Amino acid sequence: MKRIRVFAAVLTAVSLLAGCGGESKSDGEGSRLWENGYNSGGRNDSAPKDGYAGGDNYSIKGDIQTPSEGEMMTEMTTEVMPMEPENLQEGNTEEYNALEEPGFRSVKNSPVSTFSADVDTASYTNLRRMIEENLSIENIPQGAVRIEELLNYFKYDYNLPTDDSPFGVTTVVGDCPWNKDAKLLQIGLKTEEIDFSEAPSSNLVFLLDVSGSMNDADKLPLLQSAFTMLTDELTEKDRVSIVTYAGSDAVLLEGEKGSNKTEIAEVINSLRASGSTNGSAGIETAYRLAEENFIEGGNNRIILATDGDLNVGATSESALKELVTSKRESGIFLSVLGFGTGNIKDNKMEALADNGNGNYAYIDSRGEAKRVMVEEMGATLVTVAKDVKLQIEFNPAYIKGYRLIGYENRTLATEDFDDDTKDAGEIGAGHIVTALYEIVPVDSKQEIPETDLRYQTETEPKKNGEWALLKIRYKEPEEDESILKEYTITEEAYRADPGEDFYFAAAVAELGLMVRDSKYKGEASFRNIENLLAKVNTAEDDYKDEFTYLVKKLKRNSPEQTEICGLPLAGAGGISEESERLSKERPAKEQGEEVTCSHENLRISLKIPEGWDYKTEEYNEDSGRFGIRFFPEDCSGQVGLYYYYFFGVCGTGLETRDITIEGGRKGRMGLYDGRDIFSFITFPDEELSSGSFVVLNEGAEDWLAEYEDEVLKILGTAVMEEE
Repeated sequence: MKRIRVFAAVLTAVSLLAGCGGESKSDGEGSRLWENGYNSGGRNDSAPKDGYAGGDNYSIKGDIQTPSEGEMMTEMTTEVMPMEPENLQEGNTEEYNALEEPGFRSVKNSPVSTFSADVDTASYTNLRRMIEENLSIENIPQGAVRIEELLNYFKYDYNLPTDDSPFGVTTVVGDCPWNKDAKLLQIGLKTEEIDFSEAPSSNLVFLLDVSGSMNDADKLPLLQSAFTMLTDELTEKDRVSIVTYAGSDAVLLEGEKGSNKTEIAEVINSLRASGSTNGSAGIETAYRLAEENFIEGGNNRIILATDGDLNVGATSESALKELVTSKRESGIFLSVLGFGTGNIKDNKMEALADNGNGNYAYIDSRGEAKRVMVEEMGATLVTVAKDVKLQIEFNPAYIKGYRLIGYENRTLATEDFDDDTKDAGEIGAGHIVTALYEIVPVDSKQEIPETDLRYQTETEPKKNGEWALLKIRYKEPEEDESILKEYTITEEAYRADPGEDFYFAAAVAELGLMVRDSKYKGEASFRNIENLLAKVNTAEDDYKDEFTYLVKKLKRNSPEQTEICGLPLAGAGGISEESERLSKERPAKEQGEEVTCSHENLRISLKIPEGWDYKTEEYNEDSGRFGIRFFPEDCSGQVGLYYYYFFGVCGTGLETRDITIEGGRKGRMGLYDGRDIFSFITFPDEELSSGSFVVLNEGAEDWLAEYEDEVLKILGTAVMEEE
């Protein structure tokens, strides 16, 4: 594994050498520079709890601990093949439902939108796995990307409950980042977290797939690790039964006290995979055990762990749906955990959870197992509201069109909202639900198709300051009659600066639109997403920080989606003709604006040509540097010419080239891991009483290869002197 750090601070030579042994982490794409702990390119060095963060150090495949191997890490070799949502290529049998994306609806014709709440997160974890497997946007099946599950993977600072409702509600409106003619409405629901030790008693049935298809290190061994974690959190008031299924089902444990952790763990860790997959028989047996050990007022739940590859008994999605639908009135919830790659049946697992009054998560690592089974145990196991439905009515006086983003398989008919016999989603303790609507104001230039109605009463829309009315129906876990809550969304909900929660959710949704190749993605781009994420402090949230890394990795995986200064590349082969033309039309000028930056007796100056922008950085005691950053207009990232009080490098994969810059100045260019663009340039011939002048590539990878000659011309105008 390659490691590199650049130290730039007031340090002694001893402290520099000591730093070479630090714990910098590679992102799987080569080494990178560090300045005083700040990662100047790629992902943040901090990893989510228990070791998952992707890349070389935290790979999906590299953090699986099997019961028989102790601390030994098992590396998978299975590779996800490029695939289409419905017609998978040979060698990959993963299945995803095709999703029909709704378009904009006219408020005049259809003012009401209704859908079921959803707290599944499997789609995000599965997408993460595909990105880590180096799939490009073009090779990720569109049906695998359910935008609501991407949104609901993350925590947001929404309002907590303030009355007898199980959840607090937050509504915010801001400008839509990918559609300048629309606004974005964010709706958030948040329930109180609970201490699981104080939760009602649990009657849990572990329904575990031990068929031959589970005989991979990221399936049964990871399953065993996950359920061992959960077992360690149980108490004497809880009861555990274990049912396994392959060609037939078997009851291995029945009604065991949760405090008997050793006995439960021994059964889990003794499992071996073989045989066909008769999941329907196992489901029947699991429900029977759950009913026999039913706890009144308790948490009665089956947790099914599988890759979804059912091939005996009821195997079709419709047959499985019918099976669990007939059982859900028993008061027993069914949650599904998906495992593995190459043959997962996402469509079947989602159908089981949705129709079994449960949730669906995909486990790709021990870190994710810990998140689902330990950190969010209350949300996973304890339901606080069931059959949660949302309905929003838009006011045509302010809004002429709208589009719900995601929730394609959760939409309900208008009349279903008031019908308590219609099933909907469940929300657990500590769950967060996020929904986004793209809304079009009446004064927008965007046209919304609508139909003139002959027999409807024509009245002037009511201008009362209300943009929309949000209604939420839910049932208490033990009740059959729903409760109605209403929330008015006024024009005051609009904010020019809607806040970090809004920016992050918009970034997540925008990535989903890009991966889905949505016809409504508008101006969505990686740069747009990166700009949104730049407004969010992800330092305190490992999972949001990981998302930032995944965006960068997917960008590298998808060169045909990359932009240089707003101009898309022609594809993996190189720069578009338009970008090349503009590059030739805009050579660096001999004369330009002279920019100077100084500190005490040190001075740096550059001539910045037309078409380029710059920023100066005053001397900073902590970093021990000052200088000038420059970059093409409308580009992200920069090249910086700095004075450093102390500068040094250590690591592997470094190649150096001696260069001569215009004007005759000698430089030494540093490149890592065979890359064609430089990471830094030093000037060995510059003699200073202390410190050195250094050029750094700071996130300029998107454009530096195309503009390197111009960068060197600009550096040729540099004056670096000590008076």
